[in-house]
Amino acid sequence: MICCQIYFRNFIFTLRFKVDTRQARARDISFQTRNEKGTKIKDSFMSLAETAKKLAVSFYDYVYDRVSGEFKMPSMANLIAQKAQSLQV
Repeated sequence: MICCQIYFRNFIFTLRFKVDTRQARARDISFQTRNEKGTKIKDSFMSLAETAKKLAVSFYDYVYDRVSGEFKMPSMANLIAQKAQSLQV
């Protein structure tokens, strides 16, 4: 269990590092948001999109599922946990 937790933390750190570099690049080439709240929302959606891509989940379907309130798809946290368990490091 401890080994799984360590791998999971490394997995999340790697995801955050890669997303952070992509977010910085996206901010460089796109228009800026009007305020800090908009920047946080944009970064959150970019992070969610990258995580969905890595887990082979449709970002559009996932967001639609959450916004519509259907909740047919598992949460992103559960998908990450399943991925970590399947790798069993």
